[in-house]
Amino acid sequence: MLKRGRRATTATVFALNLIFPLAVTAGSSSLENVSGMSEQSISELTSLSEEGDAKAQFKLGRRYSRGQGVPQDYAQAASWYQKAAKHGHSEAQFKLGEMYDLGIGITKNKSRAATLYLNAAQKGHPIAQHYLGGLYATGEGVTQDYRKAFDWYQKAAKQGNASAQYYLAMMYEFGKGVPQDYAKATSWYQEAAKQGNPKAQYYLGEAYRNGNRVPQDYVEAANWYENAAEQGNSSAQFLLGALYDLGKGVPQDRAQAASWYRKAAKQGNTDAQHALGALYDSGHGVPQDYKQAATWYAKAARQGHHIAQFSLGGMYDSGEGVPQDFALATSWYRKAAAQGHAEAQYNLGVSYIKGRGVPLDYTKAANWLRKSAGQMDDNSQLLLGSLYALGKGVPQDYTQAASLYQKAAEQGNSSAQASLGELYSVGAGVPQSDILAHAWLNLAAAQGDKDARRSLKRAAERMTPEQIAKAQAIAREWQAKHQEPESHP
Repeated sequence: MLKRGRRATTATVFALNLIFPLAVTAGSSSLENVSGMSEQSISELTSLSEEGDAKAQFKLGRRYSRGQGVPQDYAQAASWYQKAAKHGHSEAQFKLGEMYDLGIGITKNKSRAATLYLNAAQKGHPIAQHYLGGLYATGEGVTQDYRKAFDWYQKAAKQGNASAQYYLAMMYEFGKGVPQDYAKATSWYQEAAKQGNPKAQYYLGEAYRNGNRVPQDYVEAANWYENAAEQGNSSAQFLLGALYDLGKGVPQDRAQAASWYRKAAKQGNTDAQHALGALYDSGHGVPQDYKQAATWYAKAARQGHHIAQFSLGGMYDSGEGVPQDFALATSWYRKAAAQGHAEAQYNLGVSYIKGRGVPLDYTKAANWLRKSAGQMDDNSQLLLGSLYALGKGVPQDYTQAASLYQKAAEQGNSSAQASLGELYSVGAGVPQSDILAHAWLNLAAAQGDKDARRSLKRAAERMTPEQIAKAQAIAREWQAKHQEPESHP
């Protein structure tokens, strides 16, 4: 039987970026975020600026940068900032450095940006200190130096710069430029998070969800995820959705889960796209809609999300939400299988056995099943064992068959238990043993396997009461060992 994809219920913890990318981007540039514009007229500012007044030169540059009272003109802004910067105006030095950093109004020059940031940073400008730390961390415009990056981040962080606090925390966490210190890392993450830094808030959500150097606390995790999610952090939106999906730290609410998944999915978060597809697939939190499910699976699958590729393959296999197409199904299974998805490898093996979507080929089937069986997929172990028993795609080998059946049987696979019992019954690949045959057939029969029940009856007919008692004791011992522990609220 082919396996149909379903969403993983929890997300892989996302790795932090050790490269410490500079926080300056065109979208977050402070070029357009300066308040407190002077009420002076343009003519007055121009006159003062031409007389060499640094403050007026800076203000005029700011007017051109924002397009206030004059047409927006970054080149003019850079020109006036440069004049003010030469007079030692720290804010002009920072602004001009930022323009060189981004290549706005002037040719991009990271080295020149670093020099200007340094001039402003030495005067105590916290954002310049932060950005200079970023350049030293990445080695852009300066020789990479984690110690100098740490020092400048620390100066900015102590002045309350939340982004610098976040990067300082990362340096403590990973021991970059400073001895590794998890306590200080957590402390700085908390400082940044309290000031609303979404990356730090997301980090704390991760820490509390996983019990990473703080006591595991899903309520705290949900709180920090929500803070970050409301600021548009797609990873936090996805994981907050996952907590609502599972009822961890928040009341279970699949509609809320769908809402947060959708926000993250629209930003291109592949985990969220797959999770939203899974809700439409199952009809949890949203009306069941296979077409919508396939649409969201496809968005994630095309970006390489291996679970979504498997799930989309399942929809093409069943013809739910998309026209049934076995060739496309196997194509998506193959993509997921190539990334190591065990169930996709199993389904691909089945496709080759049935010649569905691909030419029938037992050798290729065995190859894919072997990969999945190596990941302890019990159905793959069972099916590959059967290929060895029949000699299809592999040399006939009952010993290999028995070994694979045993592995699947130990995982509770009833068909494997029955098949292993049959091998013990006739002594194929294992020493003949009516007692072990009875024990394994009994375990399979207890799970409702009708063929096993018939074989069990035949085995019992040739056994003594003592042998049957011993076989039953083996089965009970196995059940006790593998019994699921009782769950407690």
